[in-house]
Amino acid sequence: MKTFKTLRYLVCFMLIAALSLAVLSGCKTASDAAQENTQDSAPAVGAEQESAQDPAPAADVEQESAQDPAPASDEEQKGVSDETLKIALESNIAGLDPKTTVDRYSGNVYGCIYEPLLTYDENDNIVASSIVESFKQVDDVTYNFQLVKGIKFHNGDEMKASDVKFSLERGIGTSMNYLVGEIDHVEVLGDYECNIIIKSANGAFLAGLTAVQTGILSEKAVAEAGDDYQLNPIGTGPYKFVSWEQGVCVTLERNEDYHGDAPYYKDLVFYEIADSTTRANQLEVGEVTVAPLAATDVSRFENAPGYQVVKANTFGLIYIGMNYRSEKTQDQKVRDAIAYAVDTAAITNAAYLGNASVATAILSPNVTYSIADETAPNAYDAEKAKALLAEAGYGEGDLKLTLVIDTRGDVTSVGTMLKEYLNQIGIEVEIKTGDKATMSGSYYANGTDYDIFVGTWYCATPDANSQIFTTFHSSCNGATGGYCWMNRPEMDQMIEDARASSDPEVRAELYKKIQETVQNEKWWVPVLYYVDCWGASEDVDLAPILSPTGYHQWWKITAK
Repeated sequence: MKTFKTLRYLVCFMLIAALSLAVLSGCKTASDAAQENTQDSAPAVGAEQESAQDPAPAADVEQESAQDPAPASDEEQKGVSDETLKIALESNIAGLDPKTTVDRYSGNVYGCIYEPLLTYDENDNIVASSIVESFKQVDDVTYNFQLVKGIKFHNGDEMKASDVKFSLERGIGTSMNYLVGEIDHVEVLGDYECNIIIKSANGAFLAGLTAVQTGILSEKAVAEAGDDYQLNPIGTGPYKFVSWEQGVCVTLERNEDYHGDAPYYKDLVFYEIADSTTRANQLEVGEVTVAPLAATDVSRFENAPGYQVVKANTFGLIYIGMNYRSEKTQDQKVRDAIAYAVDTAAITNAAYLGNASVATAILSPNVTYSIADETAPNAYDAEKAKALLAEAGYGEGDLKLTLVIDTRGDVTSVGTMLKEYLNQIGIEVEIKTGDKATMSGSYYANGTDYDIFVGTWYCATPDANSQIFTTFHSSCNGATGGYCWMNRPEMDQMIEDARASSDPEVRAELYKKIQETVQNEKWWVPVLYYVDCWGASEDVDLAPILSPTGYHQWWKITAK
């Protein structure tokens, strides 16, 4: 009987693996397609011109045999490969146009296609990217940019200052507003020079121009593609778009005419795999090369032959949010009761098994102006929570709340535990769920039909403005992070003053007051700070390309 059960489990596992393989096989790489159409195609040749901002990947290639070395191909000699890197993402890709989609899953893909004007160096200084010759601040509101000549879009057209104007101005008033909303206009001074004029002095402005969402697009390509631009993205970056099988994967291929260092891998395929167990299984059987791991899967790969686990600090956190538009959560006592009902330390340990830290503030400690080191975690006191509900006029089962969560594994885990904690103090909870894109376009878009939610946030830059403005300024309500629907003039003014100032002491004081206001009034209850856990094949040099923003530099990844 024991043998029969073992055989039955083996057959089930084989069937699951076969079905997963069938799904993943729907995405062919550019290399696969080329091999099907030609039997004797020449290997691609990588670009050789170096970039001052992006150091070249290591050129050393492991020999197959010390005694009988195989001749190196042209690609190996140039430090590149004809291999495909298969990357799993933990949520669906919402789009490939930064104007409409600024989430980090989409940004991981189009960050390989587009290039922003600025970047950070190894010392966290803002410097020119590989498409910018130089930049300078002319006065309080004017920034001059000199572009590198000869930069080509993927369609072969040369990038001009008019494309910079188009790319930045089209983002004003859209989901990119937290990065470019302060731009008044862009003045084209020639094919390779422009001035960006902002509305008022802004200490956070340059940081916004480092984000992948502010990458430069081809004005001509956007006009020609029209509504289909999402399926025809054109940038200047190290990878070119090949195909997008929505709900399955996006395939990119190396830009052989790239002006910077040639990426090591010929093709990148980004798979949309929301289920953490499926991601781990696909990594184990080799259907993906790199995958974000749930806490429960980390130990599975830490000591497994042929694999590695890489952990990295982030600018991200999970929090419990209150809807400012809900009559129920307008009551401070109700918000306090919800906060006291939740043991954030227990949630962190249960959901992440030591692979996250308990949050103390609404900004990650790695973000500029965070007060995380000055504050304590949320206080857990179930009896006090019950007393506060009674003071607010609610008896057992009288208060009914709608909790919105999306289907990402970590959010679902925290949401499920939150429901149990609230049930224990007599609050009834109805959970409404869906994938992140759906929830953003329905519930969060209009701020109705929910009272509380479980949210996540990764700062797009190290500057506090990239989180605070988007999540709490009233102009961002219903956009990519304003799910609280905060609408308080005094809060808007503090946020505007903080982003406008160039004085670090002034900004620090304002951001401290903003954080204390949100936390003391319990509009956010910070739960935990993310530590990204990635599983990968042991021959992939993953650690150097991971970014605390969550937008990783996949074009820089190499083999060990």
